[in-house]
Amino acid sequence: MGNVSENIVNPKKWLLEKFSIQEDRLQLSDKDLKASHKYGEVLENNIEEWFDFTFSHIVTRDEIRILFENFQKRFESLIVEKINSPKESIFTSGLTPDLSAANTFTRSLSTTLGSVFEDIACLSSKVISPEKSFGKVKIKGVDLLIVDSSNLEIIFTQLKTAKGTLTGSQGPRSIKELSVFRKGVFAAALDLGDWTFNSNQIKRIAGQEFWELAGINEYEFIFEEAVRMFENLEDLFRSFISSSKL
Repeated sequence: MGNVSENIVNPKKWLLEKFSIQEDRLQLSDKDLKASHKYGEVLENNIEEWFDFTFSHIVTRDEIRILFENFQKRFESLIVEKINSPKESIFTSGLTPDLSAANTFTRSLSTTLGSVFEDIACLSSKVISPEKSFGKVKIKGVDLLIVDSSNLEIIFTQLKTAKGTLTGSQGPRSIKELSVFRKGVFAAALDLGDWTFNSNQIKRIAGQEFWELAGINEYEFIFEEAVRMFENLEDLFRSFISSSKL
């Protein structure tokens, strides 16, 4: 529910205009990280101009449930075609259709699952998706902006599904991406598994701690709905495998 002030008629145009005149104070060789830092400076320095502090919304369980249901429907509508026409892999090289189907199914689910948790977080009046709220402007390494209205600050957040979603080799990249902001956080939507992200610079949070920071005190319900959705998708996969053998 990106809480951009109604006074900002064209959020993307506003952001790009501010970006163009923002002083570039951080010397970085990586152009994307340099741009991310500038976007961060613009958003924080002008927070009282673009963020609507007057709006408040209490997220309901029905809203959360609907987002899970919508995600499941979208996934189901696309996955059958992907399984029937899989990308070439070791599993498509031999007579292993079940393994091929399982590989396609789990990979597709893993790569798209994060979006449902981002959408749920954005139900909060203090959370914004920079890409959705500012006309597809991408801030490298940042999925969500969490606004701390009491301190007039932004928590630039990279969100993963679980604590072990990130591979060990990807950690340094995430640290670089988040370290250009005054306050960057690495978050996991579900408090599952062991951390594969380790840093002395960047704070990490998971599960209830993340959702409370986002202003949604419904972690147990979110976890239960996620499990229910996984069970439904498991049934879908089993039915597909069964029907393919008829």
